Amino acid sequence: MLWGMAAVILGSGLMMNPSAFAQEFWETSQELIEPQANGTVNWSSGSLVAKGIGIPPEESSSSSAANAMAARAAKVVALRNLLELVQGVRVDSTTTVNNYMVQFDVIQTRVKGVVRNAQETKRAVFPDGSVEVTVSMELWGDHSLLSSLSPLNERNRSSGRDSSEQNAMGYSGVVLDARGLSLNPVAFPSLLDPERQSILSTDENQRLKGQIRGGAQYFKLKESLLHSRIWGRYFVLDKKETGPSLKRVGPRPLTIKGLSKAGAFQADIIVSATDAQKIREDESLLQALRNGRIIIVTDPLIAGIEGNLPGSTVIMASKMSF
Repeated sequence: MLWGMAAVILGSGLMMNPSAFAQEFWETSQELIEPQANGTVNWSSGSLVAKGIGIPPEESSSSSAANAMAARAAKVVALRNLLELVQGVRVDSTTTVNNYMVQFDVIQTRVKGVVRNAQETKRAVFPDGSVEVTVSMELWGDHSLLSSLSPLNERNRSSGRDSSEQNAMGYSGVVLDARGLSLNPVAFPSLLDPERQSILSTDENQRLKGQIRGGAQYFKLKESLLHSRIWGRYFVLDKKETGPSLKRVGPRPLTIKGLSKAGAFQADIIVSATDAQKIREDESLLQALRNGRIIIVTDPLIAGIEGNLPGSTVIMASKMSF
């Protein structure tokens, strides 16, 4: 009996060790990068990257001119691949960016405009004269993919500090353990109760989609880390303990465990009835979710993005168009 009581006391002490949690998380968590034939989506930093290769023309007046033409061709291919990648990005559990582009001409125009303005981040020249160009764009932010899907009403855009940051006493965000669920990342995941009812109302979800910083941030973590004794507990982290990986959820995150997944893309997360009720009854947590202040910890290996078939990754310098 005494041994049992000692074990309970010891276990409780371990559960309430926020410093160990914070340090273990930001020192061992890794970015969740989803590779595709056309590029990669980084669900941690919120960025999309694509590459393209250009081949110089067979006849050119100078090597520098040939190199410049190959570089321009490579940029065209990289942008094409980026557009293919973008179209397959999952917005929520049933919708991709391509669905928005097909339904709304204005969104198609805006998405293509954002892609054309993608930043060239790397250029490599190979011995045969061919050039590889890498381009990247933001998934969330002021001039990002998600901003091109947002309503034109600027009031829907998230700017400055939200109320969850200003409320010093309430929970500032949610950290959700989704390891073992083989979850697919989406820009705006939904949290569901065991009856598969959204914790946020339809109107609140719609407002969430109008924001431009995304509905969640994902990290991957090995199953052996962040022991189960920590999850399901509520604690306060000092700002100095928060670290870069936990910045999104602020100094007072609520940690909960995902029980299963749902939705066409298997991206929505079902939590316990107890956790669903606690969130619904806590205005600080509801506001945090409305502002996308949630980190989802998932498995290292995840499924790929559903999208269009990849196109050519190489183009001759004499056949450039976009």
